[in-house]
Amino acid sequence: GGCGKQPVRLSIPRGGAAAAEIAGLDVGWGERLPMVLNADSDEFVLERELPIGKLIYKFVVDGDWRVNPELPTITETGGGNTNNVVVV
Repeated sequence: GGCGKQPVRLSIPRGGAAAAEIAGLDVGWGERLPMVLNADSDEFVLERELPIGKLIYKFVVDGDWRVNPELPTITETGGGNTNNVVVV
């Protein structure tokens, strides 16, 4: 626990993938957080306490960078990179 953090659940459909991770969030783009496979819902899930604020992240599924279009996304002006965004 601690002040200024909230538990957040992020997920992405498995789509036959073997593994998925999340980069960004509170760990930065150089780090990746492993996701857990939920066999019942056939999706990869990450449950993590995150600091309050707006956090940008992206999924890495079987080594490929991916956005989950079912979750909120943000596109950088100029650069055009699209990432997922979560407001904690």
